[in-house]
Amino acid sequence: MAVLRRIASVLALAAIVAAPAGCSLGVTGLGADSVEDDAAIAADDATTDDATTEDASIDVAAADAESAADAAAEAAAEVDAAADVEPDAEPDAVVSLPVVARLNLDGAALDGVDFPGHWTAAPVPGPCGPSHYENSPVHGTLDPGLFTGEAYGNPLKCAVGGGTLPHGTYRVRLYFAELFWGPGCPGGGAGPGSRLFSVALEGKTVLTDFDIFVATGGCLASKTSAAGAPVVQTFDVTVNDGTLDLVGTPTKDNAKLSAIEVLGPL
Repeated sequence: MAVLRRIASVLALAAIVAAPAGCSLGVTGLGADSVEDDAAIAADDATTDDATTEDASIDVAAADAESAADAAAEAAAEVDAAADVEPDAEPDAVVSLPVVARLNLDGAALDGVDFPGHWTAAPVPGPCGPSHYENSPVHGTLDPGLFTGEAYGNPLKCAVGGGTLPHGTYRVRLYFAELFWGPGCPGGGAGPGSRLFSVALEGKTVLTDFDIFVATGGCLASKTSAAGAPVVQTFDVTVNDGTLDLVGTPTKDNAKLSAIEVLGPL
């Protein structure tokens, strides 16, 4: 409609310009007021066109903003989704291995606190030997009964399984406490270097010149000091013949062992 009105105004103006002086155009209502109206209409149309252009620009800007917002939301959703994805590798689960044996050498059966599980009394000689020794009281643990006795020898030998262990790899834990050497204990002396020995499991050496006093921090049966705590050494070993064999070979004094635990197969 605005365009038609504009065309009519242009034709009217052209007629006015072309008409001779003093002649009537024969168009009702055309005059100065009509020209003013036409000019106003043209101005309105121009304003309308400008407004339309401005509205279009606003619409485009709004669309761009909405698109940017959508993109941001999509990116945030991707971040959230990535956060919800489980790690590629989970930490290794704690595996509870079957108990083959928990032997309290030269001690009574007991249920451990510091060293959980039920421990079976294992007289010496027996699974380990040839000799036994005990001393008390033992400090540094809530399971003193697991360390008051021991098997020792030159060499010390243990055999666990009696030929019945299935072929496989087993976890072996060896429990140590010094009860003889060091200040306040029967053997006296400074302690370090008083007892040194190596240990082989299934013929493979796993400890060399092991010093229990140094490893545990003292003589655990000392009457003059209360330092140190029992120590546990853990090894995985393959058994092929149904029996786990241990040999302790001393460099100085005797090899000794307080308790032995066998778990598996892995």
